[in-house]
Amino acid sequence: KAFELFNSGNYEGALKAFEKALETNPKENWSAIHSNVGAVLMEMGELDSAVTAFDEALSLEPDNLDSSLNKGIALSTLERFSEALSCFEIVCAKQESFQGQCGRSEALANLARYEEAVEAAEVACQLDPAHPLGFQDKAFALLKNRQFHEANQVYETALKLSNDDNETKRLFAISLVQEALDLEEEGDRMGALSLFHRANELN
Repeated sequence: KAFELFNSGNYEGALKAFEKALETNPKENWSAIHSNVGAVLMEMGELDSAVTAFDEALSLEPDNLDSSLNKGIALSTLERFSEALSCFEIVCAKQESFQGQCGRSEALANLARYEEAVEAAEVACQLDPAHPLGFQDKAFALLKNRQFHEANQVYETALKLSNDDNETKRLFAISLVQEALDLEEEGDRMGALSLFHRANELN
């Protein structure tokens, strides 16, 4: 019933059902239940409480990679990037994980470890070349590292794969403008105008 409530979007009902399951299930099931509680709390935006729930799950089952991954996602959303990175590193050390590598890339980029962020995103792209997130993460790391030309090439791919996702378009436009400004400084006015025009098309 808890999963039915969760899948229907009734997160408060699902939370109560999972909490009740802790009272009625044997201890060997508690780790999975705490992990499910964490997932519900994430959907409710209760990220600090979600982290606590994942910690409960991991204290009972340290090798629960789903709990480590979701804890990392919650910590990253809270902008606790060093802690998030540790969670993603655990996941990626034990299995090939698209989400884990994307999480690593995002955390590393926000920690100004841009080259490592690009490398993690490239692994994600290899694991799922049809998914836009790996390309979005790679482009973001390149953008943060002021490699605007390289970022723009990757954003072209990310934009096609994401069906013109608005956030991708916004960041792509920023990167195009930055490259255009660099070209202006170098005296390439025509090249700069072309990039400004492309950025305007995205806005």
